[in-house]
Amino acid sequence: MAAVSSDIFKNDASAYVRRLFRHYLSVRWYVPALIVLPFTGLSFVNVNFIYVALMALFIVVPMLLGFVYVYYAFSEECVMSIRRGRVEFDDTGIEWVFCDDDGKATGRSRYRWSDFNRCEIDGGCAELYPKGKGLRFLLVPLSAFDSDTLKSFIRILETL
Repeated sequence: MAAVSSDIFKNDASAYVRRLFRHYLSVRWYVPALIVLPFTGLSFVNVNFIYVALMALFIVVPMLLGFVYVYYAFSEECVMSIRRGRVEFDDTGIEWVFCDDDGKATGRSRYRWSDFNRCEIDGGCAELYPKGKGLRFLLVPLSAFDSDTLKSFIRILETL
């Protein structure tokens, strides 16, 4: 199969972070629970600990998510996902082509399909998870493809 290209797209950084937080909290749900639950339990002994539990919930947990944001926001996958560009794919892999405002290519990054361990299609986007990268993922909006190209892209993603 010859290389097929998408239209130029630019993902919103907040959309990437919302997905990241959702995945992080679904995998590591116990971290906020370990912060808040001890104070909730102590509130049965002394009612004042309910205030400490609320402070932990509304101050400490958002700070924790801030650290998660900083850790993942500067990852290669996040930066690639929110830069303006297009993707080209064939049977061997996918290539990110970064574009300037005029649509001219300014850089490229290539992945083989074997570099990914899974793919999730959710909410009009495909999330490609590279092997050994934990919760980092590449975000490809499906709206950037025409209908025939989209069918080819999804067929390849289903084999991951």
